[in-house]
Amino acid sequence: MITNNIGILIYSFLYGKKIGQDKSGNKFYVHKNNKIKKKWVLYNKIVDPTSLMVTWQLWLTNKKHEIPDALSSSRDYVWQKERMPNHSGTIDSYHPKLSKNKKIKNNKNKEIKEIWGPK
Repeated sequence: MITNNIGILIYSFLYGKKIGQDKSGNKFYVHKNNKIKKKWVLYNKIVDPTSLMVTWQLWLTNKKHEIPDALSSSRDYVWQKERMPNHSGTIDSYHPKLSKNKKIKNNKNKEIKEIWGPK
């Protein structure tokens, strides 16, 4: 499956200058002549804008001149969690009635009860 179409690949080869690559393999480009206004990304496997790190997303959408550090981790602080992909519209998406956690253990009675739901 081709992630990026042939037109984007040719345009990137002729007019683009590779700026960096994130840890998931996405490549970031700027236009050779217009470095501030023309920025784009070639996705590695799946075209998913939510998979980009925040620093690269800010670089793409804002008029920042600073190029994000390619080796910086997605976790800047200890309390931050690793990024999870968006599962909306897939089998893995959350739905209250189809949730895998239908039973909760009650510590007081030491018995398993079902979560209340309208019938």
